[in-house]
Amino acid sequence: MKNSDPAARGRGLGRELIRTAARAGFEATDLPVMTLGVYAHNTSARYVYESLGFRETGRVRSAEVDGRPWHALEMELPRHDPTEPIPNPGSQNTA
Repeated sequence: MKNSDPAARGRGLGRELIRTAARAGFEATDLPVMTLGVYAHNTSARYVYESLGFRETGRVRSAEVDGRPWHALEMELPRHDPTEPIPNPGSQNTA
C-alpha cells in the first residue's frame, strides 16, 4: 500500500486496512501465519505492522536503487485467538 497523499497520513487508514486484511485472511483460510515484505527504511509502515503484532523474521533481499541499498525485510503475524481483537495500540488500556 502506498499512501501518496500527505493529507491522508496519520489518520490510521493504513492501520485499519492492514488490520481488516489480516483478519479477513485468517478468517478465510487455515493459515497458521501471515507474512509480508517491507523495505527497511519504510519506518512508518514497519511501525504500523509492528503495532498490529507483525514481527520481523529477517532480511529477505537487498537491491540498489539510485546508488543506495534498499533492504527488504520479512515480517510475520501468527494466527491468534479469533475472539481476541488484533491489537490497536491507540485504544489499549496500559494501566
